[in-house]
Amino acid sequence: MRFYVNKSEQLTSEREVHRAGCAWLPDAGNRICLGYYTSRVTVREARRYDSRVDAHCRPESHTR
Repeated sequence: MRFYVNKSEQLTSEREVHRAGCAWLPDAGNRICLGYYTSRVTVREARRYDSRVDAHCRPESHTR
């Protein structure tokens, strides 16, 4: 599965990782492609971009 990290911070100052096809996947200009990973490895890889990456997208944290 292909994963992306959101360039924008959440209200908690953290960033989320989203998988391709996620309903809350940021627009192309607001995400960085991490590549293809298993979900266990993705957050660790995303932290190479920014240590504030917290976790995978959680639908309950979105309001739209």
